[in-house]
Amino acid sequence: MQVRHPLYNQLFEQQPDGLVRVEDLDQRKVGYFDRHGRHVRGELTWADPQLIDWVGGRPLPLAHES
Repeated sequence: MQVRHPLYNQLFEQQPDGLVRVEDLDQRKVGYFDRHGRHVRGELTWADPQLIDWVGGRPLPLAHES
């Protein structure tokens, strides 16, 4: 899943290893973050932690599982 931030022109994408890759399309920098918004590696060291959690967070249970 890819999500583009409406204000910061950043692209958020969940990676197979559970990290979230964030690409700043204006600065042309990339950073990787855990689902809690902590920077793991890369030039980009800040991104919206709420969007990181939304893209990389635990999936919510399905309605019939609750």
